[in-house]
Amino acid sequence: MERIEQLGDEDCGIACVAMLIQRYAACPAASSYDAARAVLFGAREVGLTKTKDIKRALAAFGIQTGRSRQPFTAGSRNDLGLEFDAIVGTKPRKDESWHWMVWDAQRQVLIDPLNHRPNRRQVTHYLRIG
Repeated sequence: MERIEQLGDEDCGIACVAMLIQRYAACPAASSYDAARAVLFGAREVGLTKTKDIKRALAAFGIQTGRSRQPFTAGSRNDLGLEFDAIVGTKPRKDESWHWMVWDAQRQVLIDPLNHRPNRRQVTHYLRIG
């Protein structure tokens, strides 16, 4: 899965959805970010992305997800050991908002849209893709 960098402070959800629609909906990286942003926020100002927003956006591209986010209790933050792709949430930031990243099951790697190396935040939950 190709890493797509978030463009703004609150764009991690957009970037994660873009990475997944690039893989599952065969949307080029250059347009997947704009497509994800349009589905998530339309003409509204970009804001925090909730789990329900991510599920709705992925569904718009025909990508199935698990019914709800699941708590994550095993493994380290970089080696989740999941056998499926997932969007993962981390402990809240100082402002109590979540940070989203993508787990690439094929490569067994956590992809952070904010940093090239996954940050030090602890993964607390995930949403299964597929």
